[in-house]
Amino acid sequence: MSLQSQTQNDTDVVLVSGLRLRVAQRVTIVSSTITHLGFYIKKSTVGGTPAATGNVTFTIRKVSDDSLVASKVWGDVSALSTDLAWETVAFDSPVSVNEEVRFCCEFSGGGYTSGSNYSGMILRYMASNVAASENMCWMNVSTWIQTPTTYDATYYFVYTSNALLTVNTQAMTNITESTATGNGSIAVFGSDGAVTQYGHCWNTSTDPTTANSKTTLGAKTTVGLFTSGLTGLTPGTTYYVRAYATDSVDTYYGVNVDFVAGEGIPIGTPLAGNIAVIGEYICYISYSGKRRKLPLGVEY
Repeated sequence: MSLQSQTQNDTDVVLVSGLRLRVAQRVTIVSSTITHLGFYIKKSTVGGTPAATGNVTFTIRKVSDDSLVASKVWGDVSALSTDLAWETVAFDSPVSVNEEVRFCCEFSGGGYTSGSNYSGMILRYMASNVAASENMCWMNVSTWIQTPTTYDATYYFVYTSNALLTVNTQAMTNITESTATGNGSIAVFGSDGAVTQYGHCWNTSTDPTTANSKTTLGAKTTVGLFTSGLTGLTPGTTYYVRAYATDSVDTYYGVNVDFVAGEGIPIGTPLAGNIAVIGEYICYISYSGKRRKLPLGVEY
């Protein structure tokens, strides 16, 4: 399991009936199962208002329609400390999430007269942008209010990634009679967040695997583009290439990309009539602009 959090804080936000019922952090979750949710909170009474009572509830809500994804009562606000502390709940059943959600701390009890006379609870937040692509919001009675995008609420959640390692194969470049450059990318890491080996594999039939010819580029800890150098090619031969990556679960492949070793020689603008002998083939550019090849030694 993994933990994601935003723990920096410098400001209080009050939750109390008649003022603010929910405080949340908007977070985009990618294919994960969430088991626990926590906030940095305390109870607070200011002025002559009686001590608050009522349930404190931690929820996950969809940003798209505010529907509940998960909900768990932490307990009565009276059980909170008057000192800030991290409080957490474990959901009765783990929930799968693959969209933007609000991690909400909810409380509708207590009483509010003014900023100097209320009883309720406090959640801490950071009045500066410390969590990229996230931001805090709150609900005043029944309407979500978007706070400045530079605010970030304190929270943490425990999760397991459900994502599968995703690999893309891209078009070949720098093709010669015996070498070529394979291009690819790792778009998404799998559940363990790491790649132990990656590169390109190739063969003269479709769907090559790492049991065939391959490059080995080692471990990788970041998503992004990569290239491989294919060598030992036979001129005029059609090859099928797939990018691949291996994690602790399995080896994953991109789609097939095919090319002909030496295709495109001679180098230059592809005009009709360009011709070259590559291995046992005559290769040329047709008047339609397409690459063609004919076996040597065959009469036409």
